[in-house]
Amino acid sequence: MPENYFQNDKTVVPDNVRITFGIIVLNGLPFIEYNLRALYPFAHQIVVVEGAAPSAKRFASETGHSLDGTLDVLYRFKNEEDPENKILIITAEDEGMSDGFWLEKDEMSQAYAKKAAGNYLWQIDGDEFYLEDDMHTIISMLSMDPDIKAVSFPMKTFWGSPDYLVDGYFLNKFIVHRIFAWGPEYKYLSHRPVTVTDENATDLRTIKWLSHEDIRGMGIYMYHFELIFPKQVIEKCGYYAGAEWTTALQKANEWVNTSYLKLDKPFRVHMMYLHISWLEKYKGKLPAQIECMRKDVNENRYEGIAFRNMTDADELIDTTGYLVSTSMLKTWLPLDKKLSGMKTWFKRTLLGRSMIKIKNTLKGQLTPIEQKEVSKKLSDGWKSSSIPAKQKQLTEEELDKMYEGSVVKPFQVLADSIKMIGSEDQSIIEIGCSTGYYYEVLTYLLNRKVNYTGVDYSEAMIKEATDSYKEVPFKIADATALPFADKSFDVVVSSCCLLHIPEYVKAITESARISNRWVIFHRTPIIKGHTTHFKKKAYGVLCVEIHFNENEFMGLCLENKLLLRHTFVIFVNAESSQKTFIFERV
Repeated sequence: MPENYFQNDKTVVPDNVRITFGIIVLNGLPFIEYNLRALYPFAHQIVVVEGAAPSAKRFASETGHSLDGTLDVLYRFKNEEDPENKILIITAEDEGMSDGFWLEKDEMSQAYAKKAAGNYLWQIDGDEFYLEDDMHTIISMLSMDPDIKAVSFPMKTFWGSPDYLVDGYFLNKFIVHRIFAWGPEYKYLSHRPVTVTDENATDLRTIKWLSHEDIRGMGIYMYHFELIFPKQVIEKCGYYAGAEWTTALQKANEWVNTSYLKLDKPFRVHMMYLHISWLEKYKGKLPAQIECMRKDVNENRYEGIAFRNMTDADELIDTTGYLVSTSMLKTWLPLDKKLSGMKTWFKRTLLGRSMIKIKNTLKGQLTPIEQKEVSKKLSDGWKSSSIPAKQKQLTEEELDKMYEGSVVKPFQVLADSIKMIGSEDQSIIEIGCSTGYYYEVLTYLLNRKVNYTGVDYSEAMIKEATDSYKEVPFKIADATALPFADKSFDVVVSSCCLLHIPEYVKAITESARISNRWVIFHRTPIIKGHTTHFKKKAYGVLCVEIHFNENEFMGLCLENKLLLRHTFVIFVNAESSQKTFIFERV
């Protein structure tokens, strides 16, 4: 660490750490100007991307900008408080969007990444802050160890005012990926989760990554102030309640009335209301600019912006019952982590792998059979009415992981496939949509409304899908005889269903027929040797599963004028693999 690192209380950042702070913001008052002041001494550059994506259209002006004057505040700050010319403001118009709207959040983040002049990129949301001493520590670590390529943070979430926290199991597991090394040919791939790759297309978190647990061990947190102003919480919940990318927050408006404005449900006080959470008083240090903001808010500088009256929260927190209950819940936090760690360790041991193998064998053993042995009962196995509820239980766990920032690979691969080939208005049909959960996955990971249709041959699956996603068109249909005209959809996704279709040749032909351009065969099992039929129990129901010889599969696609454009490998071992293929119809 240089001797002049702390010099007369003035921040001096080492020459080998040049940070570009990237911020995307819509309706960012009162936070944005205080955040800029907090970051300015540490910044080589601050790039602020202002405006709305179409999903936030009702919270923006007709030209795609903030309704609360955020853009004017940014320009004023640039003119009056940027003597070193560190700040760059970007709007959608600057990037050629004539209507003023960004296509999606990925594009907004990529806009500041394109302009990054530093050798580190630090993503910041408008309502998140850091202690000044913690920022010095992080910068010092980057300076002394240039091999660090990524840093993630745990967070403290404030509720009602800067003097109260909300905590819970979901929040303790939540990870915010924030700092990344940056250089020529580095790419910002996605906003959810934040993923940056180097010149070799390697995810920086796979090189040298300081995880949120590493940073938690140093006592360093990201301070998140998303729930301190009732006006913003009400508006945010109105947005989430109508969001099409998740079903987990459909009751957000109910939550804000029962668990935020009132405390009728004192253990559901975070907006992720499906998870247990609780309130506690905060007595620690706050970022200096938050104290400045508190003073200005209390002096009514911002019309309509005030902290929540916390009288009821004080009464609740001080009751013996609540103190005892929250103490018991907190004791489970380290135990929960220990059990998770033991589970991971167990999986890595020989005994653990053996037990998992036995469990998987009991769950769904593959028994090779001749093609002529495939009965109607096996072909119709996935029509069983017992499967949807069991499958939904599994997919809801995977969706929870996605919202916590840990996206399972099949979800990410399909989203990346759509990004690679698509535009915002393309029509997508998923064949074999089961309970329709990929609609939620794509809407969330693409961060936009998806023009989606789902079909499945199971009446029970389609009923479950329709109940879960009422705004989406679902239809019972056979993949070998689809009830659609030629070239009906821009993108046809055959979603892990080809392996259950004995007449898979017809299914490939039908997928090609209804495609206007793209066909994605998602999660296709590939086996060494000839194409093989298996008998298997899935969710307790006997069904057929087919693993394909890759050359035969490619030949069938070529016969249908489908040219391979890209392959994602989801899983591979010595005997088999699971792949997602992107074909273009020519």
